[in-house]
Amino acid sequence: MARRRKVRLPQQQPVCEIRALAHDGKGIASIEDQTVFVDNALPGENVRIQYTGKRNQVYQASALEILDPSPQRVAPPCAYYDRCGGCALQHLQPQAQIAHKQQVLIDNLRHIGKVEVPRILPPLTAHHLGYRRKARLGVRFVRKKNRILIGFRERQSNFITDMSACPVLHPLVGRQLPALAELIASLSIYAHIPQLEIAIGDSDAALIVRHLQALSKADKAHLQNFSVQHGIQILLQSGGPHTIQALLPEQANCLSYTLPEFDLRYRFQAQDFTQVNQLINRQMIRQAISLLDIQPHEKVLDLFCGMGNFSLPLAQQAAKVNAVEGSADLIQRARQNARNNKLDNIEFFCADLFIDKGSKDFR
Repeated sequence: MARRRKVRLPQQQPVCEIRALAHDGKGIASIEDQTVFVDNALPGENVRIQYTGKRNQVYQASALEILDPSPQRVAPPCAYYDRCGGCALQHLQPQAQIAHKQQVLIDNLRHIGKVEVPRILPPLTAHHLGYRRKARLGVRFVRKKNRILIGFRERQSNFITDMSACPVLHPLVGRQLPALAELIASLSIYAHIPQLEIAIGDSDAALIVRHLQALSKADKAHLQNFSVQHGIQILLQSGGPHTIQALLPEQANCLSYTLPEFDLRYRFQAQDFTQVNQLINRQMIRQAISLLDIQPHEKVLDLFCGMGNFSLPLAQQAAKVNAVEGSADLIQRARQNARNNKLDNIEFFCADLFIDKGSKDFR
C-alpha cells in the first residue's frame, strides 16, 4: 500500500484580509492567488495566520492574531471554544450567526436547487445556550492524564476535548460531564467505552452507553445508582442500534415532549431523530400551521414525517394527512403517537423518498 505523502506547509505566518465566511464558519482569504480557510476569523478582519493543513489543494490555517477585529466579534461563551469541535461560530454575534446560516441556505437553494427565494420571513430565534437536547459525546481514557475525558472531538482531530462543562448542551447533561466521567471511570471496562449518546425530553432524559466489552454485575450496579441519583434512564448498546436495551426493566426507553398549543404529546426513543431545539421546534410548527392555513376539507401530504412531528398538528386542521417516512421504526412510533393523541385521520407509509420506485401512490 502506498504511503500518503506528507504535505509540506509554508512556514511563514502572513497577514491576510478575510473577505468572506465559508458555510462551516471559517474565514476565507486569498494569499498569492491561493484560497486559504482560516479558523476563528471574520469578514473584514486582518489576521496573522498559521498554516495547519492542506485539503483538496486548499490550505487550512488558524488565526494567530486578530489585528483588526470585526465589530461583530464577541467573546465566546464557552471556555473550550478555541479547541472544541462542537461549535463553529461562537466568536460571532448570535444575530450575525443566524444571518450567516440564512445566507448559506439561500445560496444552496440558488446554486444547487436552482431556486430563487421570493420571500424571506424573519428567522425564528430562542436562547442560544442550553438548548441542545441530542448529542453524541466521545469518551476516552487518556493514560498521560490518567483519567476519562468526555466531550466533543477537538477541531481537525480525533482527540477528545478536555472539558468540564458544555454551555450549549441542555444543563441536565452539559453541567454533568465531570459526574459522567467519574461514572465511566468506576466501571471495570472504562477503557472500552467509546461514546455516550444523550437524548432529553420535556421532563426526562436518557443516556446510551456504547460498550465494546461485557459489563460486570458491579458495573451495572454503578450505572443503576447513577440513573436513580440523577433521574436519567440508562440504556446499553453492545453493537448496532438494534442492540440498544434499557439497563432496568422498568425503564422502557421512552421519552416524551409536548406541543402545548396543540395539546399533543409525543413519545420517542433515545435513538430516534428529534429536533435538538425544542423551543424552535414549537415555533416552527406554529408558523407552518399558520402559513398553510389548512381548511377542514383539504388533504395534506407530509414527506419525511419522522415520528409525526408535523403530521399530528396537521391532522388537527385537515380532513386527511398522508405521511411518508423511510424509517420503519419511526413510522411505528408515529402511528403510536397518532393513536395516543386520538387522531384517526392520518395514514402513515414507509417508503424510500430518495429513490423513485413508483411503488406507492400517496394521493
